[in-house]
Amino acid sequence: MYTPSTLARTVRMLLLAVVSVFAATVADAATVRGRLVHGANGYPAEGLAVTVNHYQYGRSPPSFSGPDGMFYLNGIPPGNYILEIWVTPQNFISINITVNDPVTDIYPVRVP
Repeated sequence: MYTPSTLARTVRMLLLAVVSVFAATVADAATVRGRLVHGANGYPAEGLAVTVNHYQYGRSPPSFSGPDGMFYLNGIPPGNYILEIWVTPQNFISINITVNDPVTDIYPVRVP
């Protein structure tokens, strides 16, 4: 049976563990950046959603390619991911990537 002091100590230890894991993840977080171009003419592909998907962390919030075709995904912890470029709401291009540097560059990706 837990006493109030034992329960408080257990809660503090759990909170410390959660904060430690979060701090380690944020400290190691990286940026994935790249450029999307149209396969037919090489012009920048603007407005496409880009995500990364990880078996443990799940799918990141989307980033959208800008007028120059560039996209930036920030706060990505190190690991192996599937980069997903959403060409249509139901269709995406997938590329296996490894994030282990402060900035991981993906240049260029040709899209239909």
